[in-house]
Amino acid sequence: MGSRYGGTEEELRALNCYIALLRASSSISSRIHREIEQTGVTERQLAVLEALYHQPKITQKVLAQKLLCTPGNLTALLDKLVADGLVERLENPEDKRSYHLTLSSKGGKVIRQILPGHVRRVVEEFKVLSKREQEELRLLCRKLGLAEGKTGRKNG
Repeated sequence: MGSRYGGTEEELRALNCYIALLRASSSISSRIHREIEQTGVTERQLAVLEALYHQPKITQKVLAQKLLCTPGNLTALLDKLVADGLVERLENPEDKRSYHLTLSSKGGKVIRQILPGHVRRVVEEFKVLSKREQEELRLLCRKLGLAEGKTGRKNG
């Protein structure tokens, strides 16, 4: 269903693209993460564990940038992951005011168990698109994500 907004053709086209993109993203994300949440790991927790799996020993500030949120928004999530023994905070020798975050051995085991199934589900979701369409979608999404220079506005 498109927008009922009574704007210009350009406004309606952009708004309908935006709505379709959000709905597709939400739908795919919901289907992909349904099984993961049965393991007791939430979507946000998975994002943290996956980021730390690929880049161990990063600060909360860098992790927040990767996850597109503020360091403050991560604090409670990280506290829970630390309490559950999945993530460790290590002293940062370069800056005593911050910590390096890393997976604990338990956290590494959890992400290594979850990641293969997660990847399989992502692959299955995108099989509706050809290889060429997947690459085209990736490039279009990247273009949208980097568009701040074109609009004159900064991403928040």
